[in-house]
Amino acid sequence: MRILVTGGAGFVGSNLARNLSSAGHEITIVDNLKYGYTHNLSGLESAKFIHSDLRDLNLVALLKNMDAVFHFAGISSLPECEANPAEAFSVNTTLVASLLHAIRFSNVKRLIFSSTSAVYENNTKSPFKESDPVNPDLIYSMTKQSAENLCTAFFQNYGLETIICRFFNVYGPNQDYLRKFPPFTSYIVREVLAGRVPVIYNSEPIVRDYIFIDDLVEILTRLLHHPHPLGGEIYNLCSNFTYTPIEILNTLSQITEGKNDFITGDPRKFWYKEESLFESNHALSESRISREVYKASIGSNQKMLDHFEFSPTITMESGLRKILDFQKGS
Repeated sequence: MRILVTGGAGFVGSNLARNLSSAGHEITIVDNLKYGYTHNLSGLESAKFIHSDLRDLNLVALLKNMDAVFHFAGISSLPECEANPAEAFSVNTTLVASLLHAIRFSNVKRLIFSSTSAVYENNTKSPFKESDPVNPDLIYSMTKQSAENLCTAFFQNYGLETIICRFFNVYGPNQDYLRKFPPFTSYIVREVLAGRVPVIYNSEPIVRDYIFIDDLVEILTRLLHHPHPLGGEIYNLCSNFTYTPIEILNTLSQITEGKNDFITGDPRKFWYKEESLFESNHALSESRISREVYKASIGSNQKMLDHFEFSPTITMESGLRKILDFQKGS
């Protein structure tokens, strides 16, 4: 198959692209490298790489001969989206509208769209199910909910086979560990290997679902190859393995036979890197920040199990060992 992977130099996109390329598919990657990295393209020498913002391309020409599209390109930083709402909607929502419109004039059989569990941010009944109504109010999650609505509308009105995937906390070896603020698992492994005491901004006993990248790629591949129509479907891509930050740190400490010391950080620090959110006459509510930091996120993957007979198997201990091995060798 000829497959387009947008945001393919990012963590999820590059891992999926390598899997698909090794299976013999013809891969085209588009990434502007604002959030992706060229080192993530290792092992993808046979893929076509287009260094560009999707908004600058002729999407009809790009998609004309594609068979399937995985759309991962987007802005996922919550503070960045809050500080730049117009850009967030341009990238995360309007671009999806342009992509869907272009697919109408192409041979694309299936669009797999990466949404987020953040759309459940104001839901209180857990585990979250795909059928639950959602009412997010942060910019990032609203852009994704709007994009979901577009995907559903283009399925209903034009028959485009659009599949919505709500990612929970994905983690794995090459996940942005060089960034100043990496995702949690990459961050604590980096700090422990460097002999530093990690800072934890949420030490409360609040659990979130974590899914390892290999399990996620397996699910995405099954979505691609599923023989029956899946248009209009929404899937939680989660593991049913839930952990608190302290549990993750304790697991890492047991693996490394080291200390489980940590520094309790001010959760506002992550948001204060976008100073404009607090410098105007109407500053972002600190109670809203607190609610986001201390929210639980537990998804049901029963629908995924029912449709694909697959449930993730990689535990946090196994995942952390793989991250450790990767960072030690980097």
